[in-house]
Formats: sequence, C-alpha cells, structure tokens
Amino acid sequence: MKLTKDIFDKVIENASVYTADVKVMFNWRAPSSLSSVEYDAAVSSYQMLFNNHAGGLKHFFEEDQTKLTSSSLAGISIGTTNNALSNSSSNAASYGTFLGTDLISIPEEMCYEDWTVIINFEEENCPSDSSKNRILLSTKQACSNEASGSTTTTSAPLNAGFSIGINGAKNLFYEYYDVDGNLRKHTVLSPLNDKNIISISKAQETQSVSIIIFDLVESTIKEAAIDTKKQRLSGKWYLGGTYPIATSGDDNQMFVGKIYEFLLFSTPLSRDQVIHFCKGLSVDSMTNAGYEIVTETYYPSEGYTEQSVQVGTEITGYTPQAYTVQDENGSTITLYDLIPITQPIYETQVTYTPSSSSEVREVSQYQSASITYDYTYIKDYAPSCFSLSTTDPSSKSYELYTYNQHAEGIGKIASFSAGFFLLKEDHDSTKSVVIYINGLLQENGVDYTRDGIIINKYTGAYVGNDTFIYDLIDNGIQDFIDFTASNTSVTHAGRAGQDVYLDGFKLVYGEDYENDGADLTVFANGLASGRMAFITRHTDTNQLLNGTIISFLNAGYPLISEQLWTNKLRKIRNSDYSLRSSCDLSDINNPKTTKRTTLIYENNESYFNI
Repeated sequence: MKLTKDIFDKVIENASVYTADVKVMFNWRAPSSLSSVEYDAAVSSYQMLFNNHAGGLKHFFEEDQTKLTSSSLAGISIGTTNNALSNSSSNAASYGTFLGTDLISIPEEMCYEDWTVIINFEEENCPSDSSKNRILLSTKQACSNEASGSTTTTSAPLNAGFSIGINGAKNLFYEYYDVDGNLRKHTVLSPLNDKNIISISKAQETQSVSIIIFDLVESTIKEAAIDTKKQRLSGKWYLGGTYPIATSGDDNQMFVGKIYEFLLFSTPLSRDQVIHFCKGLSVDSMTNAGYEIVTETYYPSEGYTEQSVQVGTEITGYTPQAYTVQDENGSTITLYDLIPITQPIYETQVTYTPSSSSEVREVSQYQSASITYDYTYIKDYAPSCFSLSTTDPSSKSYELYTYNQHAEGIGKIASFSAGFFLLKEDHDSTKSVVIYINGLLQENGVDYTRDGIIINKYTGAYVGNDTFIYDLIDNGIQDFIDFTASNTSVTHAGRAGQDVYLDGFKLVYGEDYENDGADLTVFANGLASGRMAFITRHTDTNQLLNGTIISFLNAGYPLISEQLWTNKLRKIRNSDYSLRSSCDLSDINNPKTTKRTTLIYENNESYFNI
C-alpha cells in the first residue's frame, strides 16, 4: 500500500540484491508509464494485476497492448469474483481485497529451487471454525523438467507444491509435499496480529525454509528455521488461496482480508535483506547515498572585462647598508646588511558580467542517505488487545498508557545477578530511570541504590523471583514527599504531566488525580497517609485508559510501547500479560471461544500447537 516503484528500486540497491533475482512486486498501483485510460483498459481486458517491478508497457509484446505476455509475471484474477484487482486508476485502493472467492494466478511457470516471498496483509473477520486454515499463497503442478541437486521434479500433477497459511489459532504455517507424496506441516507458535508482514525463504542448497514475522512497530523479528525433506518443484503460483477454489468442506480455505504488497524473489534472501524490504513497506521517502543529477538555476555570462591587479611582491635584488660595531679596544668595524629590493607582481583578472535572465542546468551533487517513515501508517500494525497471564477469574482494575510510536526506553527489563540487578546500559543524569520491583515504584536511597548499571537493594538483597522493569524518561523528574491524609483535594503547582504514586502503588489518572492547567490536583479524600511520588510521564503518551478486566481486553487503540498496571501494580509484557489479536481465543466475543479446544496439528515435526 505504501511501497512505490521508486522506493522499491532503492531498497533493492540498499539490500544488495541482484535485479535479476527480483521477480514480482504487486502493490496494486497503476504503472507510471501508462495513462489512466490505458491502465483501466488493460485491467478490464485481461483481469490483470500489474507486476510493478516491470514497466507498464513491458507487460506487452513489443508494447502492443493487445498482446499481454505471461513472461511479465503479471497476475490474473481467476476467482469467481474480481475484488482482488484494483480496476480503476481513478480510485485505485492500492491493495487487493480477498473475500474468499478471489484468487490471483501468475500464469508463467516459475520453477524456482530458491525463492523468497514477502507478504504484507491484513486478515479480516475472525474465522468461525478453528479447525480450518486460510491460505495466503499456494503452488501446484509439478514442474516438467528434472532438476539437478537434491530437489526432485516430476510431470505428475498430484502431491506437489506448498502452501503458506494461517491456522485457526492465528499461527502462521508452511506445508509442502515431499518426494514421497507426504504432506508435511511446520507451524510457528506465535499468534499473528490482524495486520502482518511475513517472509518465507527456501534454500535448495541447505534444504531449509526460513520464516520471519516482522514487527513493523518495533522493527523486531520472530524467526523459525525449518529443515525440510526433498520436495518436488511446482510451477503454478496462486495468491489468496488454493486452486481449484476451496469448498466449505475443505480444511484449507481461501484467504479473507486485504493484501497490500506481495514480493517474490528467485533467491533466498538473508535475514538482513528481508528486514530491509520489510522496513521499506512503511517508507514515505528515501534517498540512497551517492551522486545524483540535480538541476540548478544560474545566470550565464554576457561578457567580461580585464584589469591588471597587484597580487603580491617579488625580490629583484639587494642593496648593501653599512653599520658599525666596536671591539673592546675601541676600534670600529664596518659591516654591511643586505636589504632586499622588491617590486609589485601584477596579474590580469577577468570579471564576467552575468545576464539578467536565469537559466537551468544539470549538475552532479552528492546526496547523503536519508529515510522517512510513516508512523501513522505503522501504528495500524500494533495489536489492540491484551490477555493477562493469571488464571485468577476475579475482576481487576487496570490502567493502560499507549504511545504514538515505539519508545525504546519504555518497558526495559533488568537482569538478575547474585542478589542485585543489572540495567542494560548506564545512563547519564539526563535520563530519569524509573524502577519498579514486583510492580511497585521504587525510591532511590530508600528502596535501592544505584552504581552505574548495578542496582542494589537498600536493605538486604534481591532474590531470583523478584521482577524488575524500568522506564527511561528524558529529563524526567522523580519527586517523593511525605503525604498526610486529607479530606480535601490538594493542588501541586507546576506538576501537570506527572503521574502520582502512593507507597509505590500507581494512582489512577482521572480518578485519583488529574491535570489542572499547569498544575496537578490530587483528590486526597480516601487516600491514606504515606510516601507520595510524582513521576514525569513520557512526552509521547497517546492514550490513558482505565477500567476493569478479568483476563482479556480489546483496548480499541493500538498498543505501542504500552505501560500496564493492574490493581495499581506495574506489569511486564510477555510475563504478566501478552499482546493479542482481536481474534484471540480468549475474547469472549469471539465465536470460537464457546467451543475452544486443544489444537494439535499433524506432521509438525519440531513445531506443535497445544
């Protein structure tokens, strides 16, 4: 949806990928080389999806738009509906919509022993049957030529090919037929979000498949490496499901959702190369380092004048100058000092007279590398739901802060070492290190001491089951005071934008305190006496939410570098809670929840769903 041909070409260069290995870029945009009339006519005539790695006219034999070539690797809609096409340049959606009856075929036979696909997609509508899969990409029809190496080919049309899909538990899987016709499935046990970027690479030499799930929000990856058996090459590729189109009784169903970009390479990309392309899917603008031809405005000369200008002096000789000295006997001795004789040096200088009219010319100019990301677009890839790890069925209060974009300093975990904790790195005084032990805010010099990265307990020592999470706030304030219970509200001047804690427990913004212009009002009625803390809130905080939760919650907002407190205690992601898809089985509104079962998939080898 974001990726343009210009940015794609720059990422190819940055990632050091051979252009010959780049095969397909579907981004559901009209090629720049075609007019809107030509684009609409081609889509209508051929039900085609342009491969925008190639130029628009290169899809046609000798640029004759009545002769579409399969070698262009264009996509053809072969479903019962054509929602997957962007069939009008005037309102092109820049994505393909797949409603379970849509399928894109690449007619050209592509028998690649090595390949990589990158798919940017959004799954829609929670499947009602958790035993069914949705297929994103599949191949069929074994290649007809025998290949060298350890990959076998056959002319038999059955039991060949692979599928990439999503199972009923929102897990990504890769399945393929080996040379004996056995179907083998490998599942990555990490539930997908609603919007995802995935990469699957196959390497013939190592007989392996690499699966990467790219987190666009935090620029991190989840990765699985699979050792595969010998398999047949298959040449027919289908995007959005299987062919023939699945029926309601099939285990593998068609994909339902949107596909924003589909990239295909005839080589196994490295991890770093995959990351380059995944990041490129959210780029607004990009410049690679190097020399570029740019235009500049200048005023040409209309004539010139010459004049002689002194530019220095030169020594042409010396003249003797006498002076005397006397010895101890009073005798005079005459000596001569050589004084240089100089003359000016002249040079003819030319002064050009500029024209009063400007002109434009092209010049070579060095450009530094630069890249700009669309963080509003990236935000949509963050999950909006979370699930608590506790089995406690009681209702709990929660408070949740979210951010506009990933904040590197939020939610960092210290490591335990023989009675003390270690921060990930040292920080100077411009960073406020806000520490929570077992969910409670800690006070320096009272609860702990800090020596560089070493955090010691003020009295005694930490133990292995203590939890330690901390935040870094630029130029943050941590002020602690003794609070005396009061029946009236208390206003603290100049503290707007700070959060309030009492004896380490987080008070709830909007209920226990709130901003009042530049000040902060604490609703003291009902609060006990104790140690009150005022902590600077991160400046990029986007949403402040609170309420009650039992185990699962759809917050309704993207959860980015979120901070979560339940019952006023700070919680740790992937330990106390996990981010989830809106289709998570824990959601009581999910139709799958009422018939939730243990899921075990066959032929997983080293991967299991339980």
